[in-house]
Amino acid sequence: MRDSYKHHPDQAPPDWDTRQIKWQASFLQSSQWGDFQRRLGNKVHFLEDEDWSCLSIERQTPFGKYWFAPYGPTLEKSADIKACLATLRSDAGRAGASWLCLEPLMPGQDSQKTTLALAESGASEVRYREPNLTRVLDLDPPSDEILSGISQSTRSFIRKNQREGLLSFESSRDPNDIGLFIKMLRHVSNRNKVFFFSDEYFQKQAEALMPKGMLRLEVALKDKQPLACALFHDYGETTTYTYAASLPKARETSASALLLWQAILNAKARGIKKMDLFGVAPDDSSPNNPWYGFSSFKRKFGGEVISHAGTWDLPLSPKYHIYRSAQKLRRLGR
Repeated sequence: MRDSYKHHPDQAPPDWDTRQIKWQASFLQSSQWGDFQRRLGNKVHFLEDEDWSCLSIERQTPFGKYWFAPYGPTLEKSADIKACLATLRSDAGRAGASWLCLEPLMPGQDSQKTTLALAESGASEVRYREPNLTRVLDLDPPSDEILSGISQSTRSFIRKNQREGLLSFESSRDPNDIGLFIKMLRHVSNRNKVFFFSDEYFQKQAEALMPKGMLRLEVALKDKQPLACALFHDYGETTTYTYAASLPKARETSASALLLWQAILNAKARGIKKMDLFGVAPDDSSPNNPWYGFSSFKRKFGGEVISHAGTWDLPLSPKYHIYRSAQKLRRLGR
C-alpha cells in the first residue's frame, strides 16, 4: 500500500470534491452523497490515492458486511486499476468486510479494459446496482441546435407550448417541496405496481442536497396544478436526470417531455455542460425489456450512449460465497 493512500472514515477531506469533479466522478461519489448516507444511518469511508478515489458505503447482511461503491472507484486516466483494487481489497479486509461491490468509472477509457482488469483480479460481474448504460446530452451548443437534435414529434410539442403556453414550469431547491414529488411518485407506484425508495429516503436526500444546490425539483403545471415532476442532481458541470413522476393526464400535453426540455434550458442557464439521462436499455432492446418505455422516451432527446463497466463483486472471505448461494436460493423460491 503506497504512502500516498489515505482512508478517511465518515468524513471527506476538504479537497475531496475538487478532485472528484476534475476526474468527472458521479454525484454518487461526492462528499454530499456521503453526508446523505450518514443521515440514513450508514457508515461511509472516503478512500483516496494519487490517481483514484472511492466513496464506499458500509452495508450489513446476515452473512457479513460489505462495502458498496456506487459508480466508484473513480480513476484518473493513467491510474492502475489493478493496484487500486489491491489496495481496496486489503483495506476493506482489515476492516472486516467480507466483500467489495464496485462500479468503477474511468472517464475517457474503454470500459472493456476496466472489466478485463476486474475479472483478472478475481471479481465477478453481478446484477447491476446503478445503470451500466446511459445517454449523455451535450448542453454546450445553442438551444436551437440542441432542439434540432430532438425527435420531430417532441420538437412539435415544445414549439406548440412555446407559442400557446399550455404549461408553466417551476424549479425548487427547498427541501419542503420534496413532498410534492413524493406524493406523485406514490401515485405512479400504486398505478404501476412498482417499488421505489421510501419517503424518508427522498426527504433526507432533499435535506442533505437541496440547500447545497446539488438537488433540484422541476415541476410542470397546467392551470397551476402539477402534472409532472423530476429530480436533477448537479455535480460539477453535469446534471443527472435521476427520478421522474407524472399523473396519467400528463400524457395529453406531453408534460414529461416539455418538463425535460425546460430542465435542459434551466441547466444551460446555470452553466451546466452535460445532462446524464441516467440509465437506458440498449437501442435494439425488444418491447419486453422493462426499461423499453422510458428508454424510448429518453432516446427522443438524442445524446451519446455511454457504457460503464457494470457492477462487480470482489470476494474477501468465504462468507461471500454463502451470501451468493443464499441469494440464488431466494430467487428460485420466487
